Amino acid sequence: MEFVYDPATKRISVQSISRYSVDFSDYPDGITTASELLCFLAALSKTVIGYFGDLVWLEKNYALMKLVVEVLDHRAFSWDRIRINASDYEDWDYINTSFDEEIEIKKSLKEAQKS
Repeated sequence: MEFVYDPATKRISVQSISRYSVDFSDYPDGITTASELLCFLAALSKTVIGYFGDLVWLEKNYALMKLVVEVLDHRAFSWDRIRINASDYEDWDYINTSFDEEIEIKKSLKEAQKS
């Protein structure tokens, strides 16, 4: 289900979402919004085998990269690691500390090799 809030009329419309997909290219905003994230997670939770499509999307969306890496590493994600910005409810992040640490180590190694 998709809930759409119209602040001008203070109404919420509820509609059924007919298509679920784990292919990044099926999302116009590249899963950068919380609305698309929730649709993606709904699709992910109903998919036994998923086709993520072109992984180049992950280069442009670090939060999504952290989520996808979690799913690929552990075959699951954790709802309590999703963070939605209280000031902008479409802005989201996924907490994946081990992936962040791995990226920082690789950056440090690259910097050390340049020196």
